[in-house]
Amino acid sequence: MQNACLVIGEALVDEVIELNGRQERIFGGSPANTALAVSRLGLKSYFKARISKDSTGQQIKDYLTKAAVDLSTAIETEDKALVIKALIQADGSAQYSADLSGCADFGWQQYELSLEIPAEVAEVHLGSLTAATMPGAAAVEQWIKEIKLKKLAAISFDPNIRPNLVQDAPRLRQRIESIASLSDVVKVSHEDLHWFNPDKSPEEIAMSWLDLGAKLVIITQAENGAMLVSPNSAPTHYSALSVNLIDTIGAGDTFAAALLTQLIEAKLISKVGIVSDIPISTWQQIINNSLSASAVTCSRKGANPPYRSELDW
Repeated sequence: MQNACLVIGEALVDEVIELNGRQERIFGGSPANTALAVSRLGLKSYFKARISKDSTGQQIKDYLTKAAVDLSTAIETEDKALVIKALIQADGSAQYSADLSGCADFGWQQYELSLEIPAEVAEVHLGSLTAATMPGAAAVEQWIKEIKLKKLAAISFDPNIRPNLVQDAPRLRQRIESIASLSDVVKVSHEDLHWFNPDKSPEEIAMSWLDLGAKLVIITQAENGAMLVSPNSAPTHYSALSVNLIDTIGAGDTFAAALLTQLIEAKLISKVGIVSDIPISTWQQIINNSLSASAVTCSRKGANPPYRSELDW
């Protein structure tokens, strides 16, 4: 039975600096957050990562293992673990800075990326710094192309751009289009789309990705909710929930996890791809549930996604 998700990407430590100057180390990384959230939502969650053997890397490993994230597809390396500074802004968002050179997360080589996907995995999810940072990004992109070609899993993608950590913006824009064209689901923020092309509307960019091959695009819009862009209907808007905002760290990752969990549980996505005629009424329920899960994360400090028992779906 295809009832699991595999996430590939970085796992790191965020050194969060609050407005009052208080500092705290929090485990994170967009893909790791997504894998953690999938597990908390009750779905089998595999995490494919390059985990450092240093003390920080082993702390990350223990954190994910205790959260019931399956690391059997991960590898360990002598490269250093990644630590990112996250400076909280007045609106609750975070501004990130880091030295990415020599970090374990970005050293993927083709021989390390096995195509032996666990049989129960319906979908592979990627994005953020692992899809952006060389030299590993090119190997991961090729791995995704082979998975798609051999129909080993459906593909979902969250670009999750960190503008001040981008190495080569023109090449990253090309890679985003390439991976989006292979994707059954693209979850992308309005900030990412503005970075991608500030001269086009989010809907225009999403439609261009559909033309390239993406099956659907879901745009998250912070306090303005979310928008579904698909080839079957006009863009559909969904309102956000009111929330006692603490910060937005991990909110988009939680949304992605909730989205994928529901699609897999409802058997709307499988190794061969996503169902093409999902009714708008079903999307309304899925996206509203994803927004509610994301709102819980926004009400907490750091990337602390909800457990399924905390939600009403």
